[in-house]
Amino acid sequence: MATVTKPLATIFTDFGDVTMILEYDNTLLRATAVICSNPTPQPARFDITRDSDGRNISHTTPPNTIGERTNIPTGVAGRIDLVFNSRGGLNGYSFGATWPA
Repeated sequence: MATVTKPLATIFTDFGDVTMILEYDNTLLRATAVICSNPTPQPARFDITRDSDGRNISHTTPPNTIGERTNIPTGVAGRIDLVFNSRGGLNGYSFGATWPA
């Protein structure tokens, strides 16, 4: 098992880049955490939704926060399994980012 990261969203602002990175187990293809950075004076909101069943991860990152980690439950009820296409992109997921939240 190796934990890897994949950048999901970036919002370019005058204060710096607001970013969201997905961390996942590349053997089980299961999401383990979302890491957000928000150097702005406003909150930023990120959403990931699995299209097939609407399972959603939503998080608002406070202002002036770098590297905030939000763990994703990996038990049967809370886990989010991932599917990647041939180009390495996530298949069957929608992403949204809002700044300010």
